[in-house]
Amino acid sequence: MARLLLRSLGPEWSQPYQQKLQRQQQTGTGQAVNNTQAQISVKDGVTLAILGVAALVGIRGYLWYQDGKLLKASLLGAGTALGLVATGWGWWRWR
Repeated sequence: MARLLLRSLGPEWSQPYQQKLQRQQQTGTGQAVNNTQAQISVKDGVTLAILGVAALVGIRGYLWYQDGKLLKASLLGAGTALGLVATGWGWWRWR
């Protein structure tokens, strides 16, 4: 069991953060840092999505293999390989 108590921080809670943002914008250092962090987070998100899909496909293929459904497992593997090749080719053409 847990209890969560929410209370107001007051109307002035964001003042220090707003002042920090204004100083960063005046010096120009905050913009470069924010762009770099945004690029890193997008790359991390894409990587995690790819790894998640690969894990789900791998688990499904392994379960089919254990159940003796070798045709389904092999078709899943072939489809995944073909999808990766097509995606890589599309990425290469786009870049």
